[in-house]
Amino acid sequence: MRTRASGALALMAALLAVPALSAQEYEWRGDRPDGYAPIGVINDFVLGDGEVQFGYRLLVDNLDGLKAGEFEVTVLDVLDVFASTPVSSESLTHLLTAAFSPAPRITVMAHLPIKTNSVDQLDRDGFLFSSESSSIGDIRVDALASIYEVGPYRAHVSGGISVPTGSIDQEGVQPGSTGESRLPYALQTGSGTFDVHPALTVQAMNEHGSVGLQAFGTLRFGENDEGYTFGNRVGLSGWAGFRLSEQLSLSARADYQRWESVSGSDPTFDAAVSNIQNPLVFTELTGGSRFDFPIGLNVHLNEGPLAGHRIGIEWVMPVSQDLDGPQLQPNWGFNFGWQKVVGW
Repeated sequence: MRTRASGALALMAALLAVPALSAQEYEWRGDRPDGYAPIGVINDFVLGDGEVQFGYRLLVDNLDGLKAGEFEVTVLDVLDVFASTPVSSESLTHLLTAAFSPAPRITVMAHLPIKTNSVDQLDRDGFLFSSESSSIGDIRVDALASIYEVGPYRAHVSGGISVPTGSIDQEGVQPGSTGESRLPYALQTGSGTFDVHPALTVQAMNEHGSVGLQAFGTLRFGENDEGYTFGNRVGLSGWAGFRLSEQLSLSARADYQRWESVSGSDPTFDAAVSNIQNPLVFTELTGGSRFDFPIGLNVHLNEGPLAGHRIGIEWVMPVSQDLDGPQLQPNWGFNFGWQKVVGW
């Protein structure tokens, strides 16, 4: 697994270096299919003065199989300790975005997520339990400010805040309970806290393609109404886009994220913890890290009635994980998005 991660990182470093070092006197063009980051990256651009942008993303993350640290474990291994175990899970997010430029080199962007989380759990008697949660997630607003625009190079900082509009009391069918009960932390659609989202993004372009790098984080403050706080998260994403034509480009991306365990606990789970019911309710088993390698296709239509529309897709291939588990491990992911910029 470490060999795969090292190889992916080496390839990504080479892909990033070539366009960045050979940009020279080329001027940045935002109307190219590689003029934006791959669709799995948010807050990757600053609008021009007087522009408005609308967008939609579909983000899917599929988890299957179990891991503790860097090692895979079986369902039977987990059931030797816990009364039940998750076996698979999927999260699906519809993300609506709207942005505008209130002043030169400044962009304000709002994100409205609509989330659906599902999980299959198995108990020692062989019964399979399927649960699902669905609601609006935490609404987020970001401000982006350009700090460098020279020739083919761009850099901007961003800072945002999300408000706790998502749910932290979703219920569903659970092993070891009659009827519906509180779903575990990972199945909730909100954090219940006000969270801050800083980021720094740099990009470069030449006649053949573009590259970018974004460092980002999620910092959480205070406890939610159920007495716990999701862990802070940091990440680094680097990408390279290769222009095939004026309307089509390919992209490759390396994405690393690390998140802390939940602090505090929901008292609803006290009995389940005491009975060693399920790893999903143990807060110390919620932290970890993952490294993914998404590849994508990006379309920018520049002729006809759909001129100016952008469409992007990404297939997310997990490379390695280090999970404070047992936890479900990433299996595959898929990102789809549409964007349109207009003047106002």
